[in-house]
Amino acid sequence: MLGMFLAGSYPRSDSPVDPSHAPPRDRLPNATMPTEDVPDTGLPEAVLDPVAEIERIMSEAGLIQQDMEVWDPLGNVMILAEGVAFLAHDSVLALSPYLLQRINEERTKVLLPGWIPVIRLDEPAADLRHFLRALSRSHDELDPLEPNPSFESIWACATLGQKYERPDLRDQALAYVKSYCTDNYDSFHANGRQRLPPGFEFPHAIGLLNLARYTNAHTLLPLVIMSCTMIANTEILVNGWTRADVIKVQLTSDDLALCIAAERRMVVRAIENAGKIYKVQIPMDCVSKAGCQDALVWLNIWHAHMVSQSRRWHDPLKILWGLAVRKKAFAGPGENLKLCKVCRGMLRVRQDEILRRTWRELPCILDIHVPGWPGNCPVHCVERRADVPGVDSSSLRCPLVGLVPTLYFNQHYLYALPDSPNECLHYHSSSTTPSGSVRCATTTSTDGGRKSVARVDVVLDGEFWCEGGKGRLISYKDGLQPVEFRVDRTLLEKHSATFASDVKKHWQNPPIKYTSQTAEDVRHLFRALRSKDETGSFFTPHTTFHAVAACIRLGLEFMCVELYNTAMAKVKTYFTDDFKIVRSRRTRPLPVPIPPEFGGLDIAIPVINLARLTNTPSLLPLAFIACTKLNDLKPLTHGFRRDDGTRERLSPEDLGIVMRACRALHTSFSACIVEIYESEVSDECVALNGDACKAALRRICGKWLYNFGRASTPPLDPFCMHWKEPLMKTEGSRLCHLCTYMVVERGTVTDEVNWKELPCILGIKVPGWSTCVCPVHSPEVESFMEVDIEACILKDKMPWSSTYQ
Repeated sequence: MLGMFLAGSYPRSDSPVDPSHAPPRDRLPNATMPTEDVPDTGLPEAVLDPVAEIERIMSEAGLIQQDMEVWDPLGNVMILAEGVAFLAHDSVLALSPYLLQRINEERTKVLLPGWIPVIRLDEPAADLRHFLRALSRSHDELDPLEPNPSFESIWACATLGQKYERPDLRDQALAYVKSYCTDNYDSFHANGRQRLPPGFEFPHAIGLLNLARYTNAHTLLPLVIMSCTMIANTEILVNGWTRADVIKVQLTSDDLALCIAAERRMVVRAIENAGKIYKVQIPMDCVSKAGCQDALVWLNIWHAHMVSQSRRWHDPLKILWGLAVRKKAFAGPGENLKLCKVCRGMLRVRQDEILRRTWRELPCILDIHVPGWPGNCPVHCVERRADVPGVDSSSLRCPLVGLVPTLYFNQHYLYALPDSPNECLHYHSSSTTPSGSVRCATTTSTDGGRKSVARVDVVLDGEFWCEGGKGRLISYKDGLQPVEFRVDRTLLEKHSATFASDVKKHWQNPPIKYTSQTAEDVRHLFRALRSKDETGSFFTPHTTFHAVAACIRLGLEFMCVELYNTAMAKVKTYFTDDFKIVRSRRTRPLPVPIPPEFGGLDIAIPVINLARLTNTPSLLPLAFIACTKLNDLKPLTHGFRRDDGTRERLSPEDLGIVMRACRALHTSFSACIVEIYESEVSDECVALNGDACKAALRRICGKWLYNFGRASTPPLDPFCMHWKEPLMKTEGSRLCHLCTYMVVERGTVTDEVNWKELPCILGIKVPGWSTCVCPVHSPEVESFMEVDIEACILKDKMPWSSTYQ
């Protein structure tokens, strides 16, 4: 019977008992054994309880598991998915045209009368279980969705409903999600400003984003993307989350870059909204103008403090004025401040207007295309159509263009070249071949304990090929054609300890060396060595970063000590751990002045990988800050493009650090504003009672926040302020010379403290960093012992901390 089951059929539970169609005697349970011998006709014998027989055979086989929820004793169709068997009635499955067609096809394959068809589906068993339960409820004229359905149920009904031709079930599942992830602001407000359905958690937003892409439900995107940015654990956002059935749900590279950029823009818009709502501009009928002005300035400062304390305040749709906000803001240091009734009403009107405008501009802020969104943008909120005669689509511009960075994606950049250390090249002969031609070779692979040989073509390099040269090196990189180099062995012997050792052992015929680096990297190495012999220097003023990075990788591999140290020193010149150098640069908006020959900020990606390769953690802090400064986030997810066309990517762990760094640097920057421009004036202030300077400090703080909100590229680090800018000399913000000196001193001290605590702010381990005394992120010496994260000196202030909510 098991053989018949595997062939595609099972005995029906309601079929008439036919002695000639019974299973063999030794397969029957004891309770159903016949009392007299039956001649062996070659056909199965009678089955008194076919369902029990099915269960017994499944249990004995140990290959199929019976589902405990979807198992109808009266069912006449069996469905198999991932080793789990479901038994259902054909009247229920017939509600899906696809399943009905499969049932009819399988019935034609039934071996014997009274046997049932078996359908095999390539679906997760958990998803199929939810789908079959929804079909069963529809068959019983009930709502297909259970009350407060789970994410798993919504996912199964939407995806399988579309796949198995039940668009009504798909639309009903999407309608439930859209009732919360809505495109209507009034509905959003009526739902308590809830972004996800009840029972859903922020990691579920990753699945909802994939669902929106799969079903083209574009109106789900804004709130779902915003929910993704609220995932506290960045490793989940980068690497995905695992369902109960061990299936991992991940974002695509494009959507991951979209979420990283969205989080950055959301913080900027949140602070911009606060600056507009708390704008120090009071109505004419205000009954306490001076008091209300001070209260509005304080609200700006208080909001910046809240942004530095909790990621919940990074939300541009958050209520910034209400009873709860008023109680929190005007407590403690602000307890003596208050707003009159007129100004409180003004704030409510401002808030409603600004939040509704933010809602309309959400696709523009997040830089996503959402056809049908209730906004006025001709780029992000309308259906993309072919060019209409007489209408130039290129002239359409987003109203926020220039205010938010734009991302561009290119699918052909999704290209990886993994190394294969188990492969090596062997020549058939060592005969010389003219330069530039191709030689046949074989590759021998020992993966999995098996040996296989394949023929490959080795290209002879045209730039570095010396017929009589004894220094031979072959570059092989998976996915690229191997290239052989042949140079004078004295060039390699002089600079490489590895080659020098080989020459001593094999003077007449040194062995061929192999490297998994690309051929272009090898050329950079030989150019640097040749330059050293000809000019006395490895690099020229116009040497590119690609050449420097290649020399570090190959210098480490072949023990070219002098070349390696020179190249590392050149990188450390820009990605330094010396705060005096950083402070002397005063470059804005980043303390890493990338020279033109090195390219742009995206070189921070290979710098991070070089730091990991060479165990040089002092490169990491400024490199991670540079990654957070990228306007185009494509290199973060698609990889840094080398000069030979290959792509170099960050590891998932380092990509998660970049995400955490964005949050932490926002937090640190906001805290700096509050700390430097706090309302305390100098003890020797020459202004009348210090009130004038105190009010000026608050206004300067408000202007900083306003400028921060309007910045197209947000200052994502605490080292990007000019303490002596004309900002402190503008009308209404004049400080006396003593208070001005005090602010500059505060800024200098804050810079130094932030530099010392930079590993803690970023959440990375940098042994021996500056004068930091954190036992977790900056121990005096490298240790293999794990230190409790709670021992960090900033454990309560940074987004990576469990106490930061």
